Amino acid sequence: MKRIQKILCIIITVCMLSGMELIGAEAANDTTTQSYLYPSKYTSAVNKYTDYKAVKYDTLQFAIPGIGNGTTGGVKVSTGFFADYIPQGITYNNHTKKIYMSAYSESKQNTVVFVLSATGKYERTLEIENYTGHAGGVASDNRYLYLVSGLSIYYIGLDSIATALEQASNTVTIQKSRIAVNSALCAMNVGDYADSSNVFSSCSFCTYFNGLFWFGEFSLDTQQSDYPYRASGESYFFGVDLSDLSTPVLKKVMTVPCKTQGASFFKDSSGNTYLACSMSYGRNNASTMRFYKINQSEWGSDAGYGQGTQASTGVTKFVHKNTNIKQLSMPNMMEDICTAVSSNKLYLLSVYESGAKKYYDSASYVMDRVSAVDIGSTLNITASAQLPAVEHTYIQSAITQPDCTHAGSATYTCSICGAKNAQSLPKPGHDFTLKIESDDTLVPDFADEPEYYYTCSRCETIDTESGATFSHTTNTLFGAVDMSRQAKAVTVTLLQEDRVIAQKSLEKDSNGVFVFRGVPHGEYSMRLSGHGLLSLSLEGIVFESDSALRVASAAINSEPLCAGDINADNVVDLADLSIMLRLEVFGQFAMGADEDINGDGTVNIEDIGIVLLADNFAQSAKTIQYSMQ
Repeated sequence: MKRIQKILCIIITVCMLSGMELIGAEAANDTTTQSYLYPSKYTSAVNKYTDYKAVKYDTLQFAIPGIGNGTTGGVKVSTGFFADYIPQGITYNNHTKKIYMSAYSESKQNTVVFVLSATGKYERTLEIENYTGHAGGVASDNRYLYLVSGLSIYYIGLDSIATALEQASNTVTIQKSRIAVNSALCAMNVGDYADSSNVFSSCSFCTYFNGLFWFGEFSLDTQQSDYPYRASGESYFFGVDLSDLSTPVLKKVMTVPCKTQGASFFKDSSGNTYLACSMSYGRNNASTMRFYKINQSEWGSDAGYGQGTQASTGVTKFVHKNTNIKQLSMPNMMEDICTAVSSNKLYLLSVYESGAKKYYDSASYVMDRVSAVDIGSTLNITASAQLPAVEHTYIQSAITQPDCTHAGSATYTCSICGAKNAQSLPKPGHDFTLKIESDDTLVPDFADEPEYYYTCSRCETIDTESGATFSHTTNTLFGAVDMSRQAKAVTVTLLQEDRVIAQKSLEKDSNGVFVFRGVPHGEYSMRLSGHGLLSLSLEGIVFESDSALRVASAAINSEPLCAGDINADNVVDLADLSIMLRLEVFGQFAMGADEDINGDGTVNIEDIGIVLLADNFAQSAKTIQYSMQ
């Protein structure tokens, strides 16, 4: 059996490559355009149906994917299609800028949705998991793709479709959810009956317009055993509010002609509403494109009840009767229709099932492509090319957090169409609420009382603006040393005429904050020193407790301190180099040793290189003059 299947697949491939009328085996990508399969039978259809010949817009036409006249049954060909698919529904989504086409399989493979670009270029096949239904109609809003079949409305999130389209596989399986069509939703009896009673039989087509999802049934106006029979020649068409999918609400009901296979609303520039219906029945019978102008006095608001005629046989909402203003004879086996915009004009797209394997041989005329009709010129109106506004569903995709002194930014990406939206995140400023008790050890000349200062709770910056942040009564000098590149401790010394007034040792990995309090007015200098120092920077501020007596602040900027003063004589020279070259130290593990200048745990040639740098040699400490005026 496997051998037969393998041979069959080889035959399919050979047929495709030899130009037989099977779908081309092209790789799925953004530029793939399916070839027209039956050009001669299409030409015959154009010459037969002169109404279509007069209104067709060739530029917007494109090939219907997934059809073929081969004998491959349900065998999947290399591009992800089955040869026995029958096209049914079509819709254009203004949010994703995509065309979606549904097709069901005669051999009961999973129903698929073909995804195409706005110009009809094939992109991907979406295979609906565990669903082989008819999917006669397809519609979409800003959130979901809808399909109807039987007494069910199925919906698939456009965000999940967007995720599926990111996968490398040509055919991607997606899941659906269901809304039951019942008597409560339709306000009339629901069931599968082929009679003229007031019974809704099956969802056959659908569309979306101005906040309402519309669905209707296919019926005949002549007695048939396979389809509902409507003696009135009309079927019901229901407009439902699906903003809350768990609680659908019926808003409008109107009638459409029997044999309707698809419907689509649109407006003109004056705001009038129109409805187009595609009608067909029989493999060799002409299809009909019928245009209606909505009775505005019965329509009411776009999403609300109108003042139409209330049906006496059970429908509790008003039923709208509309005026047929135009009728076109179109090629046989027309299915669903939808509106789309091209070159700032509104067009009606139509899909046909005559090119499917099931119908190709017995259909006299074959439409292997989606047809396009210019609505404005056909009806002699100015059709509105404004499609519904897009509502993006943004999720955060990137963020740069702000800090106290710098603004941040966040990028949001629409989960449905990938649109980007960037927003600035304002800098919050400092939050000087963290109270710190000074731990300075002062020389005996000064009282050793607990003192406090405030830092930012987010970044530990000291509050230098408020004179009330300290509890001292005399001048205080404080600041912070950048310890981020410091592998060893450093000492901050306050001097007056070379006399040490106060000192503070700042350990590596500390926050580098120092405070000298109770400093009298006078001339001072400050020194940074230590063993094996790397580059440091220093800032300081002076003020008094009384804000009225505040001393102007000033920055203390040091030159880079030098590394390599191993013997702590304030000079980097040959004596330090000699110490490093001692046999018992050099090349040995020496974590924490003064000779390990770069702090990598080993005294080696890299440390010697630091000592010998021109800007370091012979200098190890930096003294900054500072005046307490």
